[in-house]
Amino acid sequence: MKALLAIGILMCSVFACAHDLTVDIIRIIQTGNKAFVSLGIHKSDSLAINPDVEVRKRLHILQNGRPVTIAEQVSSTEKSDDLTYWQARLEVEVEGEFTLSAPLRPERKDMTTVLLAFQNGLLSTQKSYKPDTQGESLGGFFRLGIEHLLNGLDHILFVLSLVLVARQLRQVAKVITAFTIAHCCTLALVALKGFTLPPRLVEPIIALSIAIVAFQAFRQTRLPQSADTDAPRTDTVYIAFGFGLIHGFGFAGGLIEKGFDKTNVWSALLSFNLGLELAQLSIAFIGFAALATLARKPKLQVRVTQFASTGFALVALVWFFQRVFTA
Repeated sequence: MKALLAIGILMCSVFACAHDLTVDIIRIIQTGNKAFVSLGIHKSDSLAINPDVEVRKRLHILQNGRPVTIAEQVSSTEKSDDLTYWQARLEVEVEGEFTLSAPLRPERKDMTTVLLAFQNGLLSTQKSYKPDTQGESLGGFFRLGIEHLLNGLDHILFVLSLVLVARQLRQVAKVITAFTIAHCCTLALVALKGFTLPPRLVEPIIALSIAIVAFQAFRQTRLPQSADTDAPRTDTVYIAFGFGLIHGFGFAGGLIEKGFDKTNVWSALLSFNLGLELAQLSIAFIGFAALATLARKPKLQVRVTQFASTGFALVALVWFFQRVFTA
């Protein structure tokens, strides 16, 4: 009965997932004097019925303060079961900052429009537009950090896999700290320098990281236990740090899509990271508490670890192949 309870506690965080239907993300990609604008619209949205007509009515792009002409619609290579992608060519100047004259849906008080402009492969502009508000409050970024981790099943499984590898409280603290430092570095790099990696590269690596760490947790259960069980596993700390850098790009997606101004970048980063860490530590505590309930029954603890790590690895491998072949 205790084994079932422990497994239930360990897995209870796994089933949180949701779509954010309150954000319109306008992406502009420019190389030289060629530029394209795209928008993903949920298929249940009224704009998806005739996106070319509806978006052109609402979307007003400026470059250096002057209106940009939206030229012919072009086909998009992006595919999704839930989204319809609209994409068109823009007539632009070689250099200049992009802005919007207004949110895409000013009549919707619950909607945020986010503008992401990429010039020559680097993120050059990130702005948010919301009726009657100017940007996000610090509390909004804090909540966003919590929601982003709890809605990210892959990040949850990675944290739980780290707990399965570490097992001892001191080791859990070391690997979680390494993971935290790494993804904070990546978030700062993205927010301050605009450096990004394509999701088609980041998402498969995130899935693979779960499988690797989960496999390590399973492998440890088949090895003789060291006399010094509290000794830090340096390789696990390095693995947590290395993959934390990649997970940081996944976290950055949520921060950028919500948008922040250059004037509040440091406070936004701090608030977002604090929210992430609160959610992350909560998940780690749940996993550690589940294993700790079985401390007096080492054999049962090993079986629970093997069961959980095998399940995490299999789910992660399915995600990996899905993300590689559907990118």
